[in-house]
Amino acid sequence: PRYLRFKALERRQYTAAPRKIFIAVSKMVRDQMIRFYGVPSNRIRVIYNGVDTKQFAPLASEAGYRARRALRENLGFTDETVFLLVSHDFDLKGLATILRSICALLRDGRRVGLIVVGPGTMKGMKIWGIPVGRALERYRRLARQWGCDAAVRFVGLQRDPVPYYHAADAYVQPTLYDACSLVVLEAMACGLPIITSRQNGVSELIDDGVEGLLV
Repeated sequence: PRYLRFKALERRQYTAAPRKIFIAVSKMVRDQMIRFYGVPSNRIRVIYNGVDTKQFAPLASEAGYRARRALRENLGFTDETVFLLVSHDFDLKGLATILRSICALLRDGRRVGLIVVGPGTMKGMKIWGIPVGRALERYRRLARQWGCDAAVRFVGLQRDPVPYYHAADAYVQPTLYDACSLVVLEAMACGLPIITSRQNGVSELIDDGVEGLLV
């Protein structure tokens, strides 16, 4: 019933006001509005998500580099190439794919690590009625089962993700779907190279092989 209501609301927003102008956060979303809802292209404007580049910026001071080294050492990382995922939905954002990739790199003799920032450690709390600890425990089991748990750090919900952007060497999010991922834009603003999928609207702003890699 909940999804039926969502679908009804979606239909209403596109048909209730025939002269309405719609904002799409990427060209991918614009094309979906046209394809699935019949919205004329001349009634859609594409405006990408924005990022506060004062809050999200590359390291620019020795104090910042010391904080980066301290956080990495606290997490048990030294000279590893450290990847980062920031997510509330581990399934949608492709964490299983990331874990498989980390395991493959480890088997190949690469020194790599992964930081996962997300709300999964809030045991007893629920989002939309779903216990948030459930996904965390499942992915911890997968990491153990696949043999990469020693290289993965689940750090839970963080009020400020910026130190983790600075601690990482690359941001990875092979998402199944993102209209225009804000965390990818935040990571880019912090100077990180990106690995994401073409099912992410923000991929339109990335030159494959320049700012990052598209999969």
